[in-house]
Amino acid sequence: MKRLAGVLLTIYTNSWTAEELELSGMIQILKKGQISIRSSSPQLNNQEREEVLEWRNALKKVANLAGWNSKDYRYDTELITEIVDAVWDKVHPTFSLYDSSEILVGFDTKLKEIDLHLDTSANDVRFVGIWGMGGMGKTTLARLVYERISHSFEGSSFLANVREVYATHGLVPLQKQLLSNILKKVNIQVCDAYSGFTMIKRCLCNKKVLLILDDVDQSEQLEMLIREKDCFGLGSRIIITTRDERLLVEQGIEKIYKVLPLTQHEARHLFSKKAFQKMTLKKII
Repeated sequence: MKRLAGVLLTIYTNSWTAEELELSGMIQILKKGQISIRSSSPQLNNQEREEVLEWRNALKKVANLAGWNSKDYRYDTELITEIVDAVWDKVHPTFSLYDSSEILVGFDTKLKEIDLHLDTSANDVRFVGIWGMGGMGKTTLARLVYERISHSFEGSSFLANVREVYATHGLVPLQKQLLSNILKKVNIQVCDAYSGFTMIKRCLCNKKVLLILDDVDQSEQLEMLIREKDCFGLGSRIIITTRDERLLVEQGIEKIYKVLPLTQHEARHLFSKKAFQKMTLKKII
C-alpha cells in the first residue's frame, strides 16, 4: 500500500500480508473520507479489540472499491499507465500554478468576467476571444482559466505561442500537439495542414474539449485548428488570445473580452507587493 497526497493505492498479491503500520495508515485515510467505523459491542473499550475491528472494517471497505486486475493487461506498462491516468484525474483539480500565498493583482475581477463569457454550465459549443496589447496578462489569464476548469472536460490542450510556432514550423506541429494532448497519444502522424484539420474534426466532433490557442496572429491558424463549432462536441470551450481584435471578429466570435491595464488602485498594490513585499502602500508624509 502506498499513500501519496491523500491518495490510497492498495496492491494485493497472493503473498500479501498486512503490517500494523500499513493498516493504521490506511485507517487514517479512510477516516478522512468520512467512513464511519462503529460497533455496539461494549468490549470496544479494549484498545487491542478496537484496532482489530478498525482493521477489519477498513479492509472490507477497500475490498469493495473498484480497481484493476493485472491479469487483464498484457503488459505491466499498460496497467501502470491506466492507474497513473486515474490518479491524475483525481488530483489534478487540486493543483495550482501559483502558491496559495501568491496574489495576482487585478485578476480576480478578470476571471469572474471570463467565467460569465464561458458559462460552462451551458451545453453548447462556445468560442471566447481574449484580446489586448502585449504585456496585459492575456496568457496568464488564459492559463488560470485552463488550470481551473480543464478537469471538467474529456480532453484539453493549451497551445502556447501559436504565433511563434507557426512562423518557425508551420501548422502541422500545432495540430499534432492538439491531437496528442486530447487523445493522449504520442507520435501522431500528420502529413500536411489539410489532413491535420480533417483529423481534428473527425476525432473531436463528439468530444467535450477545452482548447486554448495562445497568441494567435493569423486567420489561417484559426481556420486550420478550430474553424467552426461543429468540429467539437457539445459543452466544448475554445479560448483564443490575440493582440488583434479583427481576427476574432472576422472568425465570427461573439464572446470577446478585452484585457485592460491595471487600475490606479491595482497598480499601487502591485508596486507595493513587488517593492516592499506588502499588499498595502502607506502614505508617505
